[in-house]
Order: sequence, then structure tokens, then C-alpha cells
Amino acid sequence: MKVNELTELYKLYGFEKEFVSKTESFIVFSYHLGFFNNIEFVKLKNDKLTDCEITAMKKEYEKIGYNSIVVHSYEGLYEAEKSLFQAFFYPEENKKRLKQEYNNFCIRQSEKLQGIFEYIAGSFQDSNSVIKSDLVKYIIETRQITNARLTIMEAAAGYGKTCTVYEIINNLLNSEKIQVPLFIELSKNRNARLFRYVLQDEIDKKFTQLSSAVVIREIKTGRIPLIIDGFDELIEQKNAVLDDSDERSLSMLSTIADLLGDDSNAWILLTTRNSAIFSGDLFEEWVMSKLGRGCIVDRLRIMKPSVQEWLGNRIYKIIQEKGIDIEGMANPVLLTFLKNMSESQLVVQLSNQDSVLDQYLSLLLNRDRERLDLLLDEEEQHTILEKLAGSFAQYDITSETNEFLQDILKDILEDKFPELLGRYHKSGEVDPVIQTSQEYVQRLSHSCLLDRISLFQNQYGFINEFILGIMAGDAVRNGYLLPEEISERYLDIITTSYEGRGEKIRLDFYKKIQYTLKDITAVCRLNVECALLHCPNSNYKNQYFQSLIFSKYISFRKEYIFDNCIFDNCLFENCKISASVFMKCRFYNCQFYNIVVEGKPDEELVFINCIGEKDLCAEHEVPVLGDSGDDYEKIVLEQFWKPGYSSAELRRTYTALFKGVNPQKHTNIQKAIQSLLRKGFIRELNICYELNTNYMGEIKHILGR
Repeated sequence: MKVNELTELYKLYGFEKEFVSKTESFIVFSYHLGFFNNIEFVKLKNDKLTDCEITAMKKEYEKIGYNSIVVHSYEGLYEAEKSLFQAFFYPEENKKRLKQEYNNFCIRQSEKLQGIFEYIAGSFQDSNSVIKSDLVKYIIETRQITNARLTIMEAAAGYGKTCTVYEIINNLLNSEKIQVPLFIELSKNRNARLFRYVLQDEIDKKFTQLSSAVVIREIKTGRIPLIIDGFDELIEQKNAVLDDSDERSLSMLSTIADLLGDDSNAWILLTTRNSAIFSGDLFEEWVMSKLGRGCIVDRLRIMKPSVQEWLGNRIYKIIQEKGIDIEGMANPVLLTFLKNMSESQLVVQLSNQDSVLDQYLSLLLNRDRERLDLLLDEEEQHTILEKLAGSFAQYDITSETNEFLQDILKDILEDKFPELLGRYHKSGEVDPVIQTSQEYVQRLSHSCLLDRISLFQNQYGFINEFILGIMAGDAVRNGYLLPEEISERYLDIITTSYEGRGEKIRLDFYKKIQYTLKDITAVCRLNVECALLHCPNSNYKNQYFQSLIFSKYISFRKEYIFDNCIFDNCLFENCKISASVFMKCRFYNCQFYNIVVEGKPDEELVFINCIGEKDLCAEHEVPVLGDSGDDYEKIVLEQFWKPGYSSAELRRTYTALFKGVNPQKHTNIQKAIQSLLRKGFIRELNICYELNTNYMGEIKHILGR
């Protein structure tokens, strides 16, 4: 262990170097905090002379009034790091604090759901599009690998991102590892725009006595897992397109990249809604250019809940017997509500798909009317909340301060206050608490459909994004929110919530927004059409779709065409496909399960590394156009070292290896990639391929350089 390394470490924690013995056998550090003046002796060598020197110097420091004098002997720098971390970060105390936060979260969820909250481990799709079970267990196990790791957990609104994060934190707390998770919940507001400022603010609040430099260092060592819930809240998606806007959005990740360099063992977990920002060549190139060489990137997607597993066979059978399309409303909020209903309630109260939501909202609104003594009927309560959600959508926020929320409610009720306040006098129930409009909105702001989003921030919003989406969608249908005022982010929230509604309501909403869809990204438009209509409803040309899931409710009808589009890591499961809808399309790493195909497929479709695509393949061999295997290997290697260039690019993304190549040759390009991998000329990294410079002589020979 070197003196300068140990000195730099101690300086980070606020120590000052007082003395180094001539033989460099020990160092003296001082630490001053308020009235406390401490001295630490760190022994670098064990011998009698060193002990005598330390004993003499201890007496000198005691004479001049130092409160605490301790002696440490470390086997190496790692032991010193662990000791200082435990002394300054208080792992056990922080674990207790986070455990209490987890317990409080579970209590609050139970109150919101009017039943016992229970986390259900659903299915998820991993980075290779393989569907697995138990996401929390998978994340905890992969966390054990001592590499820098960026885990991106995606899910639609209301699919349990925050619940999953709390379960992950609870598992981390049960570990014997010395670690202090740093949990950051992000809510969209007008101030939090750059992540580096948010991170600095969280460090200042949660580690008040420590510099940000030492916290950042311990994030990089992996002792402080960094968990960021709702990263998309920081990314402005209004009017986003897949060009400069995505580059600006990726710049929001610059602080993340700084934490995941070559010298890092950090683990960072981001949760986000499904976003094009984390897919495609732009993101892969960002990973290659900004992250450390050993950094592993996991992109995980939470799947729709399995309704039968979630509800159990008894409840599932009752709902099926009533003819309710329960599979079409597989949202965790409604499934939890159904799970907590008695058998008699299920039989009497449910009649159709929309009645499930109606009963859920009716229960909550009636509870509010009694608890808050609101002289409002359900329709009036619903209208107020619709308008509030509409205002949230106009501002493109999901939470705000309680004061701001009350200001919005004042604007909504401005013309109705005389009548609303007069109701208390007419009923003979004059409530001294509700005499003014301000008192009225204060009480209304405590609706059980509204809640404090974070225990540590004065931010309020709807109890979950499912309810926010329902209310905002109803605001559009009833004319309180104009379709052109909806950002893509809000369109995602609304359509995810509306996906489980009955056909009439879904079509009504679609007709309201249809004319605005031409101005949004192709991925968002396709998601909207599939969620609301259960089929594409427009033509798509030269588009890139990654990690989309097409379920059994989706039909690809022959009226609308996908022309020269790329599907990457997409899942087609139990859906109906008219084969002629795909023209000159390419499918990379896609999976097809139990699909029903009608008609003759296009002969120019290309499938690379796919599973189950047989029914979509034309009945002919893709022609090999007279090139030898070596020529295809040369084409691949030229993507790394382009003709006319003096040097090679060492890393290229998977899709980049096919650029400029006739789609009919893609199957042969795939074979060439596999051949080069077997020969060792290229290596497969986490998210790209790398040229192996150990074989540069052979590579030059193939390229004729």
C-alpha cells in the first residue's frame, strides 16, 4: 500500500495529513468537525520501533487536546476503503432507514388498493428477448458480477416499475454485503431538468457530512448501488423525433456514463417507460463511445401480468363465466382490486369489461365523499379529477407541490365555489372548516386518488399512472383536454390505461386523437393503434422497431403495409398476420410463437437469428449471389475498416454490420459473422462486436491492405 494512495483516500473523507514517519512506516491524519478533533495513526509496517514512535506521538497529541486517538493497521488499500466506508456511511443505520421506507411503501400501497398489498413476480423479457420469470431474483443475481453494469428496466405506465424497485431494495437490504443503496425517485417538474443536478442534490440531502467526490467514488466501487426510478421524467419527449431530440436526450445520460468508465464497478439501475431512446444504433453507439469497455448493459422489459397466475383459478373462472374479457385488461391496478373482491361481489357487481373499472373508481370516490365530507356526487368528483388530469397533461407533469395542485383546483372550481360552499348551509351541516374556497380545495386535495409521490419531497400527484391515464383520457373524450395538447409521454400513459377498456370507449378516444397521430413518431403511433384498435391502422415505410411485443389481440390486416421496415428483438405471440403486410422487411433476433399466418409471404423478407419464423418465410431459398464465403467475411470486416481509411474502428454495432448490404445477402452476412467469431477475428461484447487486434495480420490479408 503506497503512502500517496492512502493519503488521497483519507483526503476524500475530509482528513488532513499531519505527519509521515521517515521510514514511511506510519502516517498521522487529523479530522476536525465542530468541537471534535480526532487523530488517526495508520500503520504501514509492523515492527517494535513503529509501535514506540506511535506511543510517543499519541502522548503529544493528547497533551494538545485531541478528543479521540485511534490506531489502524490495514493489510491493503481495500481494507482501508472498507473501514472508512463503514465509519462514515453507517451501513446498518442506512439499512434500517431504507427498511422503514420499504415498510411504509407497502402500507401506503395497501391503503390505496383497499386490500393487502402483495408483490407478484411477473414475467420479463431479457436483453436477448428471452422471456423469464422472477425479475427481482434475476437482477439481484446479475448484480453479483463484479463489472460495471447499467440495468435499464422498462415497463408501460402502471406495470409495477416502482413496486419492483422497492422489492429490489428490500433484497439488497437483506444481503450481508457492506452497501448503502442510493435510491432516487424522479418526478417531472419545472426545476429538475439535468440529472447531474438531481444527483448532486440527493447526495447533499442523504450524505450531509460527506463531499460529493467521496460519494461518487463509492458509487464507482459498487458499495453504493444507484437506483433511479422514473428516469424518463427528466427527458422531455414533447414533439420528439428520432434525430437531434434523441441525441439531446442521450446527453442527459452523460452523468451516468461518467460513473461507468473503465475504472468502475458501479451498478446503476434505471427504470423508465418504454422508450426509443434506449434502442437502436444511436444508443448502441453511445454505449460503445461513452461507457467503459467492461461495462455490461442489461435492457429488461416487464411483461403484461399473467392474469390467471395473478388472480388464481377460482376468481379467474368466475370472471370468465361472466363473459368479461379479463385478458384484455391485464393491468396490475385492476387485477389487485379484483383479487381483493369477495366471490359474492364478483358475481353481483361485475357485468362487463368497463364495470370492473367503474366499481374500482366508485369505491374510491364514495370513500372520499364520506371521509372528506364532500357534498359532491360521483359524476362531479370524476369531472373535477378529469380536469385536474387534463391540466397535468397540459403542463406535461405527473406531480407538483400541493400548493400548485390547489391552485389548479381553484381554477377548475372558480365559477362553482358559491354553489359548492352553499351546499353546506342548505344541508344544515355548516362545517366551520369549510368556509372559504381555499379551505375547500385544501380538503379536496386530500382525495384518496391523489397522494404524496415521495416521502422526501413535497410532490403530489395521482395515486398511480393507471388512474392518471384513465382521467386524462376521459378529459379528452369529454372535451376538457385537446388532443394536440398531449405529449407523446402522456399519450403512452393514456393508451396504456385505456388498453383495458371496452371497445366502444377505446374507439371513441381513438377518433378524438386520430388527426394528431401523423405528427408523432412511428413507434408511438404503432403502440397507440395496437393498444386502442388491436391492429395497425396506417402504413409504415423505412421505420425501425425494436423490442415491441405483439400479443394475441393484435391483427396485422392486409389493408396497411410495413414497407422496408426493420424489426429488431420483437416478439410476435398468438397474433394474426396477413403475410402481405410485410414488404421487403428485415427481422433481427425476433421470436414468433403460435402465430396465425394468412396468404403468401413476400419473397424479399429477411430473417436473421430469429425463432419460429417458418410460417412467414417464402417457399424458396434466398439466392447466394455468386460470392464466396471469404468475400462475405471481407464485407463484414470492411464495416470495421472501410476502404480508403487509414485505420479501423475497433467496435461496431450488430445492425451496423449489415449497412449498405443488399437485404438478399443478409443471411450470408450472418453466416460470415459467425465464421469470423469462430476464427477469433472478431469478438462479441455486451452490445456490439469488436475487432480482435491479435489477428490484425490475417485481417489485413483478407482486406488486401
